Amino acid sequence: MDKITAFIDTSVFIKENFTASRSFQQLLELAAKNEINLIITDIVYGEVLSNQAKQLEEALPIMKKTYNIRNKEGRVLRCYEDLEALFVYPDLDKGKLIAQFRKAFDEKIEKAHIDIISSKDTKVDYIFDRYFTKVPPFSEKKKDEFPDAFSLKTIIEHVKSRRIKNFCIVAGDSDLLIKEVRKFSCFKEVSELINEHISRKKKHTETLALIARIYKEKIEELCYFKDEIFSLFEAYVYSGKYNPDSFKEIESIDDIKIPKVKFAKDYNVIEINDRSAIIETTVEIYYQIEFTYNDYEGAYYEKEEDEWYFLEQETDVVDEYKTFPVTIEIDYAPPAGSEFGDAEIIDIDLSIL
Repeated sequence: MDKITAFIDTSVFIKENFTASRSFQQLLELAAKNEINLIITDIVYGEVLSNQAKQLEEALPIMKKTYNIRNKEGRVLRCYEDLEALFVYPDLDKGKLIAQFRKAFDEKIEKAHIDIISSKDTKVDYIFDRYFTKVPPFSEKKKDEFPDAFSLKTIIEHVKSRRIKNFCIVAGDSDLLIKEVRKFSCFKEVSELINEHISRKKKHTETLALIARIYKEKIEELCYFKDEIFSLFEAYVYSGKYNPDSFKEIESIDDIKIPKVKFAKDYNVIEINDRSAIIETTVEIYYQIEFTYNDYEGAYYEKEEDEWYFLEQETDVVDEYKTFPVTIEIDYAPPAGSEFGDAEIIDIDLSIL
């Protein structure tokens, strides 16, 4: 069977934090080994650089105060390999960081043999016809999708001219999955693409069945993961990375409860090693966070004394369900004497709190 050739859309790079995610790192490794062919357009290349620079510009003012790469704003800095070296720069120079990212991005493209397809010969009349008739990726709500339209047309013509088999598109935006590409496999996640690649290998058939059984057993034992999730959740909230209400001045986090945890039944295998596998899935967490805040409604500020009078403190509770990406390692062949089918959470992205 011919190996998969995959087009990666800009939306996927952004979602995967510009190649920093574990699944994207694994995809690059597979491409470097020539197990998967990856292609992008020159438009996607430019959009990746532009979006990374924009996120960096938004993050730097906050990072200069907090130096917290684990919060939502600092997420973009995790795409740099040598994080500690970043903070040697007294002013976190934006120009240096942008240049450093581009250099690293170019090196990854070269190492993973990613083809950058030029859009210069793409027919403009085809694009404008779609624009005026509001055919995807254009619509009433999305009138300015010219980059996506040029990228798609470029890729479709490239696939046709090269007669590429086993072609697929990875795009988080469903509007990209237009009529011309529906005959191809389409994925919304990098992990879905890797899972498809792994599942095609006959040598993994028994291992995949074993992983499925272990995962099913573990998520049915909710207490198995619940304590671990609570510890990670509690550490994140108490670290100061989470603000339960941006409109209130939080004085303290007083209590955290997680009454319910529910793992998705579906998952994607992104890595299989000799004795263990890495899977990506999601977990829905129902959490309650009690906090104390300063109530300024009836307070009076004395400017000369620089002091508030009649300032009251009130309590409130955040009561929410949210779904978080989670990465789990499953030991499907543990050493003798160890528990068979052990599983461990190795990462959960709580930055979306």
